[in-house]
Amino acid sequence: MYTLRLMSGRLVVMILLGLTAQNIRADQIDLSELSLEQLMDVKVTSASKFEQRASAAPAAVQVISREDIERYGWRTLTEALNSLPGIYSVNDRAYDFLGARGFLIPGDYNTRFLLLIDGQRNNDNIYQQAETGSESWVDMSVVERIEYIPGPGSAIYGSNAMFGVINVITRNAGKTNKSIVSTYISQLGLTGVNAMTSQQIDGTGLVLQYSAERQAGRDLT
Repeated sequence: MYTLRLMSGRLVVMILLGLTAQNIRADQIDLSELSLEQLMDVKVTSASKFEQRASAAPAAVQVISREDIERYGWRTLTEALNSLPGIYSVNDRAYDFLGARGFLIPGDYNTRFLLLIDGQRNNDNIYQQAETGSESWVDMSVVERIEYIPGPGSAIYGSNAMFGVINVITRNAGKTNKSIVSTYISQLGLTGVNAMTSQQIDGTGLVLQYSAERQAGRDLT
């Protein structure tokens, strides 16, 4: 997975081997239509670093599906994570800070959350920051599902996994529309554009996504 920043936008290039991607991604399903028995059979990968049934996972894995993201229109990881029990956030007009179970240390740059993209560590190398707000390079249009494991996970994942582990599973090129272009505008003056395309080349999935947004901010004087 490679990222290039262009002016105020983001260009995200994800190259995934087709067979590997097929093994690590669950089929796209609507979790709201499943019975309790079927929910227990949903496959998760974050609890033990390999795919297993949710009922067999040694942790209470919470899953946010692609259908949830589209239904509620979440634009950032922070907005999606706020829907989970025990998670809340604050914003200092620059970064989003996450709290868990009543614990939130202002200015710690989310160093007590471990952020994974397809199982790969993505806390930055300087501040160990988990970027989950609009400053994050991950656009929600390329997210297939989000797996959250609350509580300490340092025994499996190492440092930063104190309050919880956030694993973002990206979309498979074989399950993504060939080309998508969209724009959006909010009441607070936020405008943006998003474009995404995908291709399958000799068993390799290629997803290209670019997004840019602009907001002047509110006058607080």
